[in-house]
Amino acid sequence: MSTRAERVRCFYCGDPVAPGRVEQDHFPIPASCGGTQTVAACIQCHDLKDRTSWETLPVEFKGAFMEQFASMEREAKIVFAQFMRVAMQAKALAESKTSAIGLRVGDRFTDEKGTWEIVAQFSAGDYRARRLRDDEEAD
Repeated sequence: MSTRAERVRCFYCGDPVAPGRVEQDHFPIPASCGGTQTVAACIQCHDLKDRTSWETLPVEFKGAFMEQFASMEREAKIVFAQFMRVAMQAKALAESKTSAIGLRVGDRFTDEKGTWEIVAQFSAGDYRARRLRDDEEAD
């Protein structure tokens, strides 16, 4: 059993996290965008940040943020507004299912590692793909 001295704190919630339960989260720049700096995160916070969509993020999180927004400094409000603008532009691009190189969500391609399917698009040229199993390739 680990002692409190061996635990690190989650960057997001501040709770102590036992060794072996800590995840390294790329912050402030996501790994998919070239980020290399990481912070310690508990699994729950990392899941909420990276593995939960905006639409399914708990409404109490959004409400808590909006309650605190009025007391934020001018600079923080402007940075947040910039983030929201970029996020909405990326969402609109992903929903259009098109890109500068012509791939769309659902398209498949093959390389030396197998057959892949585009499952999400974040911006032009930034895709999430999954490798298909052998029994899926013929579909």
